Amino acid sequence: MGEPNSAPPHHADGCNRTGGANHLTVGCSRGNVSIIGGHNRPDDFTCFPEEEVRARVDDVKARLTSQCSPAAVAIPGRNSAEFRLRETVSTAHLPERSLQLECRHFDKREWDAVLGGFRDANLYQTWSYAAVRWGSKNLSHLILKDGQTTVGAAQVILAKLPALKAGLAYVKWGPLWNARASGADPQVFRRLFRALRQVYAQERGFLLRIAPWEFEDAALGTAPLQEGFQRHSLPTERTVALDLTYSLDELRASLRRHWRANLKRAERNNLEIVEGTTEAFVDEFSQLYRQMRVRKTGWIPPIHYLRQIQRELLSGMKTHTFICKHQGKAAAGLIVSTLGEKAFAWLAATGDCGQDLRGSYLLQWRAIERLKSLGVRTYDLGGINETTHPGTSQFKLGLRGKLGRTVSYLGEFEVCESWPSRVFVGGSDQFRQGLIRLQQFCQERWYGLRNREEDVQS
Repeated sequence: MGEPNSAPPHHADGCNRTGGANHLTVGCSRGNVSIIGGHNRPDDFTCFPEEEVRARVDDVKARLTSQCSPAAVAIPGRNSAEFRLRETVSTAHLPERSLQLECRHFDKREWDAVLGGFRDANLYQTWSYAAVRWGSKNLSHLILKDGQTTVGAAQVILAKLPALKAGLAYVKWGPLWNARASGADPQVFRRLFRALRQVYAQERGFLLRIAPWEFEDAALGTAPLQEGFQRHSLPTERTVALDLTYSLDELRASLRRHWRANLKRAERNNLEIVEGTTEAFVDEFSQLYRQMRVRKTGWIPPIHYLRQIQRELLSGMKTHTFICKHQGKAAAGLIVSTLGEKAFAWLAATGDCGQDLRGSYLLQWRAIERLKSLGVRTYDLGGINETTHPGTSQFKLGLRGKLGRTVSYLGEFEVCESWPSRVFVGGSDQFRQGLIRLQQFCQERWYGLRNREEDVQS
């Protein structure tokens, strides 16, 4: 692979010079080895003793083979008088794989099969969740294939303007790029952003917004920017990530002192934890959630769609609902979603009778035990904001302990090449924010009136 088309010219120093924009050439002459060229530097060369270079080449080859696919480190036999080393260390100069793009509307059975091939699959990328929330007609799907193997995928939610080539294309917690068959490849991650831009922004005229389920990473964070995306104006959300590869004893010892003490109290409170994936468990959780919405004064979104999503999900994709009971009565609940090697705490609620029982501590601990048994490696606790939700944030930070991490999500990225889409989405964002503020005001106003009525009656 990669032999020069013609013999390299000899120079007075005894070294052979051959260069190219994307390769290095190594030539042997009179006991020396010349390493020539490189990316846009074909005339740079240095001579070294041959045996020293042989040893270094063997060392580099061994290291590259352990980090890259064998095809990326194909080197001719060491007895060859000259051979070419392709630049494999910097991903910016990697020769791009030949990937095939397929974009169409997948049905539920087809898309569920695609999700099963990814370690980073998640609830928000399931057909069932998106179809219930946004309607199946508003879904579009894109996959990248390497031969017959699917290496990347994304489910896209479309909000279109009637009669205009404009609207919003949104990828929530995607694209998926950690394929079980080929592993996580940063080049595929970047190529997915390129393909999504080509199809939805350039060809269809949408404002494309992508929110990957990835924690902050310098290399991944620059990939969308290199493909012409900009960071969305919304602030980057922080969360707590637990490494579940540690043993239960190690995780428990890592807990903050007050969290471990409350867990012990919960274990002494004669509480029962039941778990299931049926709709009956979801219904029981929904009752606790409604109690919490009535009790709390802040804005808490409704979850009327929860039962239908659970019914539509395949058995292996259903969420896990944990209910804490005291004397046979539900006191607290937690819903966790896991499809691959990552899980996240989706919803949590405490009922009227569960505030002093420390049931939330026992729920999270039982969920961790369950996730470990399922082979989950990372548990995302679902976001923290110490300004707007100080109590919840302190609870999650206590569970983080010494072995967990406080991290930021990679953030949202967007690209738009159509002014009607820019105007439409900008106006929709403002309308949505105004509607949320109105709902918050009405909810808080209603709670205030109800509390004053209770004070008068007492």
